[in-house]
Amino acid sequence: MQGCKYGDTLIAKGYKFSLKQCPKGNLEIQEMQKTPYALAVGSLMYAQVCTHLDIAYIVGVLGRYLSNP
Repeated sequence: MQGCKYGDTLIAKGYKFSLKQCPKGNLEIQEMQKTPYALAVGSLMYAQVCTHLDIAYIVGVLGRYLSNP
């Protein structure tokens, strides 16, 4: 471990995702439907599996919110 390189974290320590951040009104829901959220998370999963294992945690967290981004 002495030769390991330190790097930036992808998410700030202590940051919490919650259902309070989900879109609430019809306008917000319609705007989110225009965003290909599941496609973006899927692309991150591909990158995680094939190249960058260091993003596994955040991809897992984002995957929890696919049904209601």
